[in-house]
Amino acid sequence: MAVGLTVGTGGGNKDVTLAYIGTPSGNKLVTEVYVGTPGGNKLVFSSLSVTASPSSIFDTVSGSQQGTTQATTATPSGGVGPFSFSWRFVSGGAGLTISSPTQSSTVVRGTPGANETLSGTMVCDVTDTSTGLVATSNAVGATIVNIS
Repeated sequence: MAVGLTVGTGGGNKDVTLAYIGTPSGNKLVTEVYVGTPGGNKLVFSSLSVTASPSSIFDTVSGSQQGTTQATTATPSGGVGPFSFSWRFVSGGAGLTISSPTQSSTVVRGTPGANETLSGTMVCDVTDTSTGLVATSNAVGATIVNIS
């Protein structure tokens, strides 16, 4: 995995995912790095995190209906941007389809049999395409229940 900042050391270049700077009141986490250019300062590194909300999505169907959950959205914080998105199941998910796996928002679809429950847990990997930094969202539970 690429990271957004490389620092030269006596032993060669090292990729940095967390950096601290010493201050009189203690070490502080560096969350952004800028480089001065003739046109002004340019952001070249920023920490990245992502939150998916809501963290539980569901639908209830009957008969042979296809279920569609409400949407969940991955929202990046930090980074330079633009961002790419990749939703994936980390457990379960049999019989379910992530409708828009490369978009920030998606729904889940599935057609459970009578009295069947389809469920899975998914996350979204967000990549800052300017720096290569990747962050993974919190887990989102997706469930579709057939009540007939």
